[in-house]
Amino acid sequence: MPRLTLLCALLLTTCVWADETSIGYVKKVTGEASVTNGGQKTRAEVGTAVRQGSVLRTGPASSMGVTFKDETVMSFGPDTEFVVDEYLYAPVQGRLKLGSKFAKGSLHY
Repeated sequence: MPRLTLLCALLLTTCVWADETSIGYVKKVTGEASVTNGGQKTRAEVGTAVRQGSVLRTGPASSMGVTFKDETVMSFGPDTEFVVDEYLYAPVQGRLKLGSKFAKGSLHY
């Protein structure tokens, strides 16, 4: 029984730790959109994690909505490319930062 408890605790800790790297999530997708994290391109779906360094892309006649940890909402229109270079949300320490590249497309912030 102690081994099972230890195993469960380790698995839960790992899941929480993995989630801490997420700075936001895809909340809405229409058409074709993708999120690339660490060179790994995935089809954007509701719940897809956005991390520092993520490349967000939408195709023609497509859109995507993302909500960040600080509750900032960004909506991307057709043929958009947006890169999250830096993101810091530590309001208790007064440290907030968003550094990004908006290569093309449309954005409602």
